[in-house]
Amino acid sequence: MNRFQKWAWGAPVVLLTTVAVHAAPLTNGDFEVALGTDSSTSTFPNWTESNGNTAIAAPTPLSGTHSAQLVGTAAGSMLQNPTAISGIYSLTAKFAAVDPGGNANRVMNLIYGQLGIGNQVNLRVIEGTTSPTTLGSLQVFDTAINNWQTILPNAVPFSTSLSTPTVNLLTIDGTVGGSYTVKVGAATSASVSYYQNAPPTSIGRVEFHTDNGTNGTYVVDDVTLTPEPGSLVMVGILGGAGLLARRRRV
Repeated sequence: MNRFQKWAWGAPVVLLTTVAVHAAPLTNGDFEVALGTDSSTSTFPNWTESNGNTAIAAPTPLSGTHSAQLVGTAAGSMLQNPTAISGIYSLTAKFAAVDPGGNANRVMNLIYGQLGIGNQVNLRVIEGTTSPTTLGSLQVFDTAINNWQTILPNAVPFSTSLSTPTVNLLTIDGTVGGSYTVKVGAATSASVSYYQNAPPTSIGRVEFHTDNGTNGTYVVDDVTLTPEPGSLVMVGILGGAGLLARRRRV
């Protein structure tokens, strides 16, 4: 085997490794890196708090050994500014929450959008309309009507207690600045294009909120943001296959 053949054999591994690196712009989304000091700047490494004591270690992790618990007793947020991406994306997160009472009260806020501009998707979970109230409804803010749009009514199971959390898997699939779908468990929304302010041209921020003391406390874990999951993998596979075919011809 000559030097070119050795390079051609190893190249597909390099390509696939590159795909894997670019497919994970968020860091410590599983919160498994050792906890820092709970302060006004950072609780979990790679995440930043906008106000002190917003995020602390959850008493019962949703997975692994650590999860982030956002304490709804003061306005604040836990955020990360990953490498900005555009095009097709998928955002996922696990979360658990207890019904805060009253259908105007938010139990969870998730914002993701363009860093420094404020063009964003803004989601929240509020008390649903079932009786007794065991389910929450997921809403997205729509600047076009200056109000919240309910896209998944009565689709989010509440936990009785965060010491015994009911884990929900949130998935958002779409194109940056275009349409997207939101899924919680087995429920999937229609394709929508609701944005606060204007559609972002990139995703450069992921942010979890506790806006005021009535929002309630919730736990998040396993947050991922993946750019173009299908096309990136195909580039790696096709590139690797092409180099292997070229090696066979040499």
